[in-house]
Amino acid sequence: MKIQTKMVMVFVLLMIMITSFLGVINFNNVQREFLTETINHLQTTAQSRVDHIEDYLNQNIERLRLITSRTQLREVLKEYDLHLGLEDAASMQDIIKDSKDAIQEIESISLIGLDGKTITSTDQAMLGKDIADEDYFIQGKDQNIIQLIGKENILVSGPFILDGKTIGVCVMIVDPVTLKDIVSDDTGLGQTGEVLIATKDNDEIIFIFDRKFEQEASSKGSDLIAEPMRRALSNDRQVFENSLDYRGKQVIAISRYLELGKLGLVAKIDRSEVFAPTEKLKILLLFISIIALAITSLGILIISRSIAMPINELTDEVDRITKGEIDLHLKPSTIHEIDSLKDSLSRILSSLKLALLKTGVSKEELGLTTEEALKEKKEAESKAQQYLDIAAVIILALDKEGNIKLLNKSGYSLLGYKPGELLGKNWFDTCIPKKEAENTKNLHKLAFDGKSDMAKDHENHILTKDGKQIVIRWHNSVIKDDKGEIIGTLSSGEDITEKKKIEITDKKKNEQLERFARIAVGREETMIALKKKIAELEKHKKR
Repeated sequence: MKIQTKMVMVFVLLMIMITSFLGVINFNNVQREFLTETINHLQTTAQSRVDHIEDYLNQNIERLRLITSRTQLREVLKEYDLHLGLEDAASMQDIIKDSKDAIQEIESISLIGLDGKTITSTDQAMLGKDIADEDYFIQGKDQNIIQLIGKENILVSGPFILDGKTIGVCVMIVDPVTLKDIVSDDTGLGQTGEVLIATKDNDEIIFIFDRKFEQEASSKGSDLIAEPMRRALSNDRQVFENSLDYRGKQVIAISRYLELGKLGLVAKIDRSEVFAPTEKLKILLLFISIIALAITSLGILIISRSIAMPINELTDEVDRITKGEIDLHLKPSTIHEIDSLKDSLSRILSSLKLALLKTGVSKEELGLTTEEALKEKKEAESKAQQYLDIAAVIILALDKEGNIKLLNKSGYSLLGYKPGELLGKNWFDTCIPKKEAENTKNLHKLAFDGKSDMAKDHENHILTKDGKQIVIRWHNSVIKDDKGEIIGTLSSGEDITEKKKIEITDKKKNEQLERFARIAVGREETMIALKKKIAELEKHKKR
């Protein structure tokens, strides 16, 4: 790989890493700022709603106090308790009706006796009703309380006290329209922000008003009670940076608890809306990063080219020197280090030329050949290789250790290897059967010991790549250098495997014929001796 390419790749990679790192940091910082700003705004909103709701609830308690503190009403109630007079009941009815009519939000006012039975009420359904077991009656005998009844009404109850004694209980039902206005105010909460309030009935959480996305939750079949509201009703003031709401969507939320009314309050907004502006920022940062990367890459390319060109020029000059141009004048470089290197190379060239003049050695002898000479050398080597490749016999050259320095095409084909696959490998370890390896190594050693005649011609087996054994008849010679020292062996080999098989077959046939001839001659001699024996017996009988 060129130095210019390497420099561009390294700097581009470095630039990508730096821009990515800075981009991620900046993006995260911006997101954190948006998150912090949103949390602060939600906390302010939640506290504002808590204050308004508490003021409103206290206002209703104060309305109840105005009723229970009316002297005339208390005295009439005491008289009623003593005499159970109908006139007293009618008088109380007129008083509470006037109080109800004075405040539009009041739905009804009821006066309850200490026995829990309704004495009088502006609500006809309450007349005579027994509420002795209701919590708001029991607690109302001792103190003023307020609670929300479902999504429809606010109930306020408190005692009538006269001369330090409780003589009855007043129950006031208020329309929560003002409370709904306070809660549903989503000013500053964007498209998805809202404030929720809920109360708890045993373990069931009941939302006081319809939620902003009630239809969306219903259409999805979602019946989630988000964790922020659970925490709020557990009197846990907490910030939720990433929580799920009743729709199952990720939100940022704040939980608060109102002791007055036992209410949980949650102010929340969708994370997607909060971080929507950062998506545009992400695209902007990506665009800026691409532009910066492109500019940086261009600058790096120009710088790397200014460095690579003098290096390439120096490489070309060195190449020309190796081809025999020792009179070459090296051009100065604008890069100090390369210019110093050229000065050193120029001094070496001057020393080389002086040495050539003093010693009379030619450039060719030093290996400083011209391009034409190199071309001729390559052509000669190519032709020699072609001659070796078309030879039908194996041509093998080994060095002193027995490593393969040359093997022609016929040799590779016979052994089953790809051309060049065996170069550098040890011939005896790779291609000679183990039982013959030691003997062939000794013959190779004899050649290097100057006893080439002893190893000139011999036969041995060789192993092909697939493990098959072939018999080769070798003709060996040694290779010497200019000083006459042996530096290797050159061998030509002929495959005589089939010839050997024929010789073995002929030998077996001759041995069989000789054995048969010996058997036949033996039988003939036995017959002659038998005939002589018979002739002698016949002569003896005649006598």
